[in-house]
Amino acid sequence: GKWQALYKGIFRANQVIAACDRLMGTFANQADEEAAVEILAQARFFRGLFYFYLHNSFNEGAVPISDFVPENEEDFYLPISPAEDVRAFFTADLEFALPNLPGAWSNANDNGRATAGAAAAVLGKSYLYAKEYATAAT
Repeated sequence: GKWQALYKGIFRANQVIAACDRLMGTFANQADEEAAVEILAQARFFRGLFYFYLHNSFNEGAVPISDFVPENEEDFYLPISPAEDVRAFFTADLEFALPNLPGAWSNANDNGRATAGAAAAVLGKSYLYAKEYATAAT
């Protein structure tokens, strides 16, 4: 069920990412725009995390990359992407999340939400797995 659960999470993250992309620039004020970027960063963090798990769990990292919301059945049948492309894809998501997520959430009800520290931890772990120790250290 791991494969199915991860791709279900990716599907949901892609829905949020598509909605954020569609709405960016339409908000009435800067605070709403910043909140939308924060939501986008959370969705990209989770998509990056799910691809990190897929990359390290299946087919030596070569898995299908889905970066859109499927509209018909054929859209679900994607080709396998090389492991290097998968790694670059999830790294880009995590690197977007890192500066756009807060270091901590101010409300106690937000405990457990994605933070910049979580994005840094997953990025660091990915660099360790790739034996890029100097990059992982930073």
